[in-house]
Amino acid sequence: MGYYIMFKKIDSISNMDLDFFMFKWLTLGIIVMMSIAIIVSTMLFFANRRQKKYFHKVINSATNIVLINNMKSLLDVNKIFFKYFDKYKTLKEFLAENECICDFFVEEDGYIKKDMDGVKWVDYLVKNKSKVHKIKVDIFGKIYYFSASASKVFKEKNHHSIVLTDITEQENYKKELEHLSVTDSLTGIGNRRYFHQKIEEEIQRAKRYKHSLSL
Repeated sequence: MGYYIMFKKIDSISNMDLDFFMFKWLTLGIIVMMSIAIIVSTMLFFANRRQKKYFHKVINSATNIVLINNMKSLLDVNKIFFKYFDKYKTLKEFLAENECICDFFVEEDGYIKKDMDGVKWVDYLVKNKSKVHKIKVDIFGKIYYFSASASKVFKEKNHHSIVLTDITEQENYKKELEHLSVTDSLTGIGNRRYFHQKIEEEIQRAKRYKHSLSL
């Protein structure tokens, strides 16, 4: 530019020289911008890849089942998931036969069901974080109990993380204690406490259906 301005008269500068000058620097500018864009995109790609690997290492180090869900299907699971669902080796294999882990839920009172109060089970967990939630699961004929919690990971994409903690041993022990507390150790039949529980249940049933009750 200094050459054109300082050493040439305006009359002597041809349009061809100016056009070539503009074209050359415009082309160079575009090439530089594209190069910068490619470098930045490459750096972001590898940074995202490293972050994803780090994320996978974190969830795979967890001793609980960790699920990533977008309210429609499972997006990711950790290694512990396949300890329980050992019939499958990958999430793709699992999803080829099942829509959701909730397909394995046992629907009983006191446990989370596929639909809770008109909303999906994950939504219910998110909206009721203060409560203790339990899930009873039948995995290929074996019963497991889990405590469950969920939270949003990405609000924009509606991604949720669900953590399932195995409490099968505690639940079985609790049920055993409950059984012992209402059973006579000598005869194996229900004791007085069991009698009171059952009679109360039958009185409530008779009231609900307006039946007569005899004893």
